[in-house]
Amino acid sequence: DLQTGNVSSVTTRTTTLGDCMAIINTYFSPQTTKEEIEEEVRRIGAYFTDGPGKDSGLTACYLLLSAQPGENGCQFQCGYRHCFGNPVLWERMLGLTFRISPNVFFQSNLQCTERLYTIVHKFLEVSKNTTLLDVGCGTGTVGLINAKFCKHVISIDKSHQAILDAQFNAKLNGISNISFHRSLIERRVPQLLREFGHDDEVVAVIDPIRQGFSDESFLASLRRCKALKRLVFIACKFTMSRCNIVSLCKRSEEYAPDEGFQLVKAVVLDMFPQTQDTEWAILLHRTSALTEHGFREEQFGEQQLQEVLAKASAAES
Repeated sequence: DLQTGNVSSVTTRTTTLGDCMAIINTYFSPQTTKEEIEEEVRRIGAYFTDGPGKDSGLTACYLLLSAQPGENGCQFQCGYRHCFGNPVLWERMLGLTFRISPNVFFQSNLQCTERLYTIVHKFLEVSKNTTLLDVGCGTGTVGLINAKFCKHVISIDKSHQAILDAQFNAKLNGISNISFHRSLIERRVPQLLREFGHDDEVVAVIDPIRQGFSDESFLASLRRCKALKRLVFIACKFTMSRCNIVSLCKRSEEYAPDEGFQLVKAVVLDMFPQTQDTEWAILLHRTSALTEHGFREEQFGEQQLQEVLAKASAAES
């Protein structure tokens, strides 16, 4: 509240393998020199290796540099600066080992995450004939966990470092039937979907940012791809993803009868204990695939969908 000093917050990331990384979020005046930044990095490293902080339990520390808002002409490069310790985190999950860079997303609640990915695997119903699209793959977790059950996995993420970690994790775990694409999701996924034929067996996991997707043409490409039989939508803020679910499931005269999905199942997990936030795994089936298995489209139509989603949104808030 005093608006003084350089440190705005400190984030710690821990793993079950004993890693404990601190990320110190800082703001400096743009007139701060590179030499002054280097001295600050050195000072923090010395504090935790040889000074009073050596017994803190930290195994690594980064300084996240940002320039104070409203000022231009920064003399230093913003971003992560390594102060001491192992430059990455390591974690074991569902029999695989993952490298996690400090600027890459990885779920913090490992026990609940393993439960989430187990549910996602059951929802996908993959086989050796299945191609899995892992959309928003991060460090490659979902794709790598399901790769041994699939024909092929295609993973997409816009983060350069996330893709580097995912590629490393694939080699580390001896998984070769997976490819990675660094690109904007809304641009690359429609291109990939056009390459599939009607007889291909394709499923997808979509794990977007908290706000969900705002590009309606991207959602339309998912609806139109008839090879895409099942889709699992992971949402960490359901109220923000609700419009995406409605868009994927809505009925309209402008869509063909077999275009679009139906909501089949939803599982809610307490990923963030003692908060109001929850993690959702939502299973959508292509409408034509449901009718082929004896389900009637009208048994869970537009009105029921809106009622369920409204209740879910109210429960989360």
